[in-house]
Amino acid sequence: IENLEKEQYLYWSSFSLAYLIFVSFRSLKEQANKYDHVATENLSSLSSLASIQSRINPHFLYNALNSIASLSRTEPKKTEEMALELARFYGQCTDKSAAPLISLRDELSILGSYLKIEKIRFGDRLQVSLPTDDKVMDILIPSFTLQPLVENAIKYGYDTAENVINIRITAETKDGSFILRIYDSGPPFSESMHSGYGLNSIAKKLKVLFPDRHSISYHNEPEKCVEI
Repeated sequence: IENLEKEQYLYWSSFSLAYLIFVSFRSLKEQANKYDHVATENLSSLSSLASIQSRINPHFLYNALNSIASLSRTEPKKTEEMALELARFYGQCTDKSAAPLISLRDELSILGSYLKIEKIRFGDRLQVSLPTDDKVMDILIPSFTLQPLVENAIKYGYDTAENVINIRITAETKDGSFILRIYDSGPPFSESMHSGYGLNSIAKKLKVLFPDRHSISYHNEPEKCVEI
């Protein structure tokens, strides 16, 4: 009887150990599969972001190169300045190592390179006001968020009466959210407006980085602006 009990004990002990090993292995395999799935999704997301970021609006390049060609006939100094700024800005756009999220301070620095190009094109007709509050400067946002919005504002923000393009950018935190607004002096948004290249690129980035935690809206009152 003792031998039988020992055999049964060893049998059930071996069975229990084998079962525990099986369950542990299965759990580890499931976790590994989940990790692989998440890793694949992350790689896909990063690849999508890099692809979006590396695309520069062809209309901007076309306008910038036309301006360089026009300036070259009369103002060689401005031509050189604009060409160098364009090269610097293009390098920032196509930097594959660039982080998908950067501080507002760094984003404004990138925007500065772009604005130098546009200021050479438009001169004093282009007036831009940027946020200066140190409290919001370290907040992380998707890189290259502001440039397409400002480019859009320059395109549609022309005040024909005053012969100027007035753009104002504000940034604030409210109820746990970070809010960016880009105002311009152009005519009101139409009800039939379609998102162009720049707004579509921002929408794609926000969908990848902040799924279900963002919004983009267009307001004509009390002032015309894009709000993110």
